[in-house]
Formats: sequence, structure tokens, C-alpha cells
Amino acid sequence: MDVLVERFRSGDKTAFEMLVEPEVHGLRAFVALRAPAAHMIDEIAHESIVFAWERREIFTGGSIGAWLRAIAAQLLRKEIQRFAREHVQRDKYKDTLLRTMDKAVIHDHWEIDFLELCMAGLGERMRHLVRLRYDESWSSVEISEKTHQSVSWVNTTLYRLRKKLKNCMEQHLEKAQ
Repeated sequence: MDVLVERFRSGDKTAFEMLVEPEVHGLRAFVALRAPAAHMIDEIAHESIVFAWERREIFTGGSIGAWLRAIAAQLLRKEIQRFAREHVQRDKYKDTLLRTMDKAVIHDHWEIDFLELCMAGLGERMRHLVRLRYDESWSSVEISEKTHQSVSWVNTTLYRLRKKLKNCMEQHLEKAQ
């Protein structure tokens, strides 16, 4: 096995950089040709390199570029599946919302007033998160980058906030009736 590969496998970051650096442009091009959204290119390329470093002991030699592209292909496949599920869920939510809005009767704007009351009960950071997602239509990935939190943290927090706002709204509506 090549000396540089041995050094990389034993944890030498300089050797890793020397092996990966010539492959980065090709890796990004590989991802760019397959990614459905531009923001995925750097993300998948970076995750591939991090994965390669963390799993360096399983690299058996050969082309590190091919290994990085294989890692990227798997990460991209998972991300595309998640991306597709997210869009399907968003479309279902939109359809449900449109159907319920057709049936909804707004009583003197109570719902809006109650939503504003419930939003006021949230901390500033959580209100900001809700505004980014629903007023600005930012994706979870964009919010994650802006807030320096993981995408799963953003999704979980938004889910909890929606649940909290829904419960708050229901309590106010019950009191009003």
C-alpha cells in the first residue's frame, strides 16, 4: 500500500489533505451533476470528506477519488429521498390547508388574534425561527445554516413549536366559545 495512504489510515491529517485536495473539484462536479438543489453540492461534498476521514480505517487503497464519489453517491441518495419526502409532505400540508380554509369560518378575526397571542408567548429566538420558516419561506437547511444548528434540531424544534401553537390556539378558541 502507498506510504501516503498508510499515513492517512493511521490518522495523519496532512496525508489526508494531500490525498483529498486533488479530488475535491471532481467530487463537487460529481455531486453537482446529480443534486436536485444547488445548496446540496457543498454540503454533500463536505460530508463525504468528513465521512472518509472518520472511516479512514476501512479504506483499502486504490483511488481515493472513486471512494469519495461512492460515499457522496450514498449520501446524495439519502438526501434526495429526504428532500422528496419533505416536498411531498409540504404539498400534502398545502392541500390540507387549502381544503380546511375553504371550510373555515373566521369569527371576527379571533383566530388571528389568538395566533398573535400564542406567538407572543414564545421566546424571541423561537418567534424568529417561526418567522424564518413561515414568513420568509426558508427551508430547514437554510435555517440550520443561519442559526448554526443541525437540520434535525430545526425540524424537531419547528414540530414542537407547531404543536405548542396549535394547543395554545385550541385553548383560546375553547375559552372564546
